[in-house]
Amino acid sequence: MFGGRWSSPGNRIAYTAEHLSLAMVEYFVHIPPDDPPKDLVVVASDIPDTVSRKILTSADIPPNWRELAAPAALASFGDSFATERKFAILIVPSALAAISHTDRFCGHRWVFAGAKCR
Repeated sequence: MFGGRWSSPGNRIAYTAEHLSLAMVEYFVHIPPDDPPKDLVVVASDIPDTVSRKILTSADIPPNWRELAAPAALASFGDSFATERKFAILIVPSALAAISHTDRFCGHRWVFAGAKCR
């Protein structure tokens, strides 16, 4: 199983985004442009404000967090989040659009993009 900027291989974390456009950019930047999946779906979610969340800002993470080869330290944030289970949602800045946020696991009125589960 693959890891990501915010998680190590073996940790199952659903990456979501604040808006459909950000979800599309975050997803399509990682696949060959001439071979999109044929079973791609978009799912909108409305999670109540009462659901616990932790927000990481650029002040909380290493200064080189946006580098193309993600610093290994970033994965530890998502790994700890998943292991500790103190919050339902981890909100982190997007490396592609730093003033936007992506979140891990679920989100409030946020959009999920990904291939259908089989």
